[in-house]
Amino acid sequence: MAKRTVIRNRTRIPVACSSLKSDSWTQIFKGTMRNCSCAGTCIELDHSIRAGNIVMIKATDRSWQNDHSALPEGFRTVALAEVKWSKQLENQTRPRYLMGLRYLPN
Repeated sequence: MAKRTVIRNRTRIPVACSSLKSDSWTQIFKGTMRNCSCAGTCIELDHSIRAGNIVMIKATDRSWQNDHSALPEGFRTVALAEVKWSKQLENQTRPRYLMGLRYLPN
């Protein structure tokens, strides 16, 4: 397994995510950003989005803004990203999915 080239910062920031596929861009899925880095993020949603899809992700809770120590390096409030992988979490009462996202250049 390849080692990561950038450090991931753990976080628990509420997010909203939508796929930019033409047939589903109006669907918004709420979830949680689990970690982030300058290169990407890992989010947890109740909906799976396939690898290769482009998504828009947006932080939905502003309560962390006043605590600058809570802002991890690499955190973006709004970003476009490519889904690199998606996997279903086991032993959940309802379906939950983790997704690894790579930020697209601005």
